[in-house]
Amino acid sequence: EVGAVPANRDIIADAGGIPPLVDLLTSSVPGTPESAARALANLARDAIECGDDSGAPPDDDEEGVVDQADKPGAARRQLIYLAGGVKKLIQRLWAVPNKSTGRKMWELVAKTVGMDGLPNHSSDGTESATVIPEEELLSAPEQSAATIADLAYGDEMMQDAIIEASGVQPLLRLLRSTSAA
Repeated sequence: EVGAVPANRDIIADAGGIPPLVDLLTSSVPGTPESAARALANLARDAIECGDDSGAPPDDDEEGVVDQADKPGAARRQLIYLAGGVKKLIQRLWAVPNKSTGRKMWELVAKTVGMDGLPNHSSDGTESATVIPEEELLSAPEQSAATIADLAYGDEMMQDAIIEASGVQPLLRLLRSTSAA
């Protein structure tokens, strides 16, 4: 995914890539909403705010407050919000979890590039097809929750927007249903 590279994030946003990605959250094509949510999650991140993008705490000022004004991730998150991304992600939280759509998407990608499955490089250097472990696939609600987490991380305005859009109840519902499974 191009948005996973920090240097590409502003280029994608400046080119108008965020509104079409938000629109793809409501696609009926299997795997498309999950892919769009993953791309938006990448765009919501910022190395300045998150260190190496691994979830390290953002830098605080002397008063312990993160200043969002000069951070490009904040501007991209605002574009996601303005395009309706928060509401659409919250709507995806109510979707019926179906990991088979994620598997179908990856199988389609593999067929498109001419493989029987995803490449798996063994220790002897040979390449073979592999099956993605079920635990590595995220369902639409899980991917939406992960994207919401990226939007909210260290951004009080986005946290407020998620609360105002009634996002807490479906997030808790998803948390309860996945921890019970």
